[in-house]
Amino acid sequence: MGFFDETLDARALLGAPGEYRNPDWTGPPPNVQPADPALRAVMARTESIAVWLSIGPVYSAGTVLTLDVRWRFADRVPTAPNPGRTGRNGLCFGLQFADGSRILPAEREPRRASQRPRLSRLTPILMQSKSLQFRLDYWLWPIPAGDLLTAVAEWRHARIAEVRVDLDASVIRAASAEAIELWPDERPDPPQT
Repeated sequence: MGFFDETLDARALLGAPGEYRNPDWTGPPPNVQPADPALRAVMARTESIAVWLSIGPVYSAGTVLTLDVRWRFADRVPTAPNPGRTGRNGLCFGLQFADGSRILPAEREPRRASQRPRLSRLTPILMQSKSLQFRLDYWLWPIPAGDLLTAVAEWRHARIAEVRVDLDASVIRAASAEAIELWPDERPDPPQT
């Protein structure tokens, strides 16, 4: 008997595919191989905590931004950062675009999937926590225009004052042009309601 002879049916692991195509602003598309610009920036570093931002993977419509937190000592780990849920004492994160406009993370709105947002979206899509580590992934839609994208973070509970880090948005745009559509998403658009 071969190693893979008794494997599970992938459908049992993945579940049934969605009935409708996911709009670009809701998260990474399942039919695209993203590019990785390898763009990272340290947001804050003290003797006991570090926070950094990684850009990518990058898709043609948007990009994943990952905020990582590491603690040096277990006895100094505060409660989970809970961005936005504990006011300004939690880990605050946002972006400023080249035109001066700002964006903060938005919980998934109770909007119909077919309603295209008027402005950029920064949506939390994944949160992981384990010993001395915390990770939060955001979906930024659309790819930012202009050459400058400023990441801003503050975490009063961890004694991290507001910090701004300038990123080269043209690197993100260039990576988005390298994303490869693997096959067309032939599912229908969500119904207009």
